[in-house]
Amino acid sequence: MSFFAVVGLSIVSSVLKAGLTTISKFFKMKKILVFLVCLPAVLFSQNMEMSTFSIVGKIRLETPYAEQAKFVKWYFDSTFYEKTRLTKDFECLKLNYKSDTATVEAFLYKPLNINGLKLPIILYCRGGMGNLGRLEVHDLVNFQKMAEAGYVVLASQYRFLNETGKHDEHGGIDVNDVVNLPTIYQNLPYVDTANVFLYGYSRGGQMCYQASKQLKVNAIATTAGTADWFFRINERREFVEGWQDAESPEMDYLGFRKVFKNWATDSVQILEARSAVRWAEQIGSPILLMHSRLDDRVECEHSLRLAERLQFFKKPYSLIVYDEPSHSLPFKYFDSYERMFEWFGKYKKSVKN
Repeated sequence: MSFFAVVGLSIVSSVLKAGLTTISKFFKMKKILVFLVCLPAVLFSQNMEMSTFSIVGKIRLETPYAEQAKFVKWYFDSTFYEKTRLTKDFECLKLNYKSDTATVEAFLYKPLNINGLKLPIILYCRGGMGNLGRLEVHDLVNFQKMAEAGYVVLASQYRFLNETGKHDEHGGIDVNDVVNLPTIYQNLPYVDTANVFLYGYSRGGQMCYQASKQLKVNAIATTAGTADWFFRINERREFVEGWQDAESPEMDYLGFRKVFKNWATDSVQILEARSAVRWAEQIGSPILLMHSRLDDRVECEHSLRLAERLQFFKKPYSLIVYDEPSHSLPFKYFDSYERMFEWFGKYKKSVKN
């Protein structure tokens, strides 16, 4: 604490001891009054500098359903979308938090009234690569579904975003951005830290598998999670060679060959670190795997192979394979969220009063 803060605290202590009459005399002294008014700001500033995250704004879903893009209309039910847009029970805060040397953006979806609440939390791992698949305002509809089931939702954007998006390590140092989320929720008094869950789809599923080796969570649920990169680079070679998007250059990706300077000598190790089938025995939490057998973006083979390895190591898991074509299994068409809530409920601990 600074010299001025110490002096300020001494003055406050003296004032309180002197009694009401003396206080009124002190407040007539302009310099002392200004100092006392400024003191809380000094102390607050010191506390903020020690914090590992900050609230930088609120995120609101403002576009009416009728004016939304075709994809959003297909993905979400109009009634639930509008319920999310008009909600007066929940809010989404935009945060910045420290993850080793990076400052990372996150979304926090929570009840507006948190008095006396102690809620379980879902750490939501998005899919995509770089700027492709980044968290968008319409993702609040998914978060609303989770919040109505009684969860706080905390989602990381991951560090490789905007101008660094094309350098995404896709399961490299960015895994820390999930592993470091406890620095946020452990400082939220309304979060029940005995009940922490991981959910991810596509690349987010892979992030769940990797982060679970370091994070203590009750259970995991994934949708179309990538689990075998030796298989993946054969089905989607562009992840190695990169791509260019003529219409949206910000979605360009360099590819593993250029992102990793040691690709020529260490590609096996790079792929293995991202392939849960190679280290399934290290996953410490029960997993629900959900996948469409007709998924054309991440083949169902990923979840089937991981389930086989989990079975071999006698790890607790459940596998649900859907017969209808889909990648992300949106809750408008599938019971994926209900299945997830059931799975999490199975491993939820009772809150002690």
